[in-house]
Amino acid sequence: MGTSLMDAELQFTEGVPEDQASAFEDKLRAAGFDIIRTRGGLVEAVPWLVLISLPLQSFLSNAGEDAYQALKKAVRDLIKPKIDAENSAILEDGLSGIQVILESDLPESAYQQLRELDFRQFSSGSLRYDRNKHLWRLG
Repeated sequence: MGTSLMDAELQFTEGVPEDQASAFEDKLRAAGFDIIRTRGGLVEAVPWLVLISLPLQSFLSNAGEDAYQALKKAVRDLIKPKIDAENSAILEDGLSGIQVILESDLPESAYQQLRELDFRQFSSGSLRYDRNKHLWRLG
């Protein structure tokens, strides 16, 4: 796999059934993603269902609207059926290691802000959407 903005590595926790993992992967492939999937070695107690590693800034800035919407829908479909509100998906920048935590009930405005976010302002860490301040921040 090269380093195009449509390359993504997926890592699912053991708690994600194979049919859901395959459906998620299929949605991303249909949108043009080149996928590598890894599984195993992860305990079910982690508070996320899938880790998506990709060149995040390039993808969010340059991917077409169809690819972006497909990723957003795939993430929402995977984590929405889960009862545990702590379950989330993580987008991880393959270069900087910055992680963006996507919770199941993020408002549309959070996704819009994410698309416009300049990741160069963060050196490392995890970004979460602050619902009170209506912005992405480290923490």
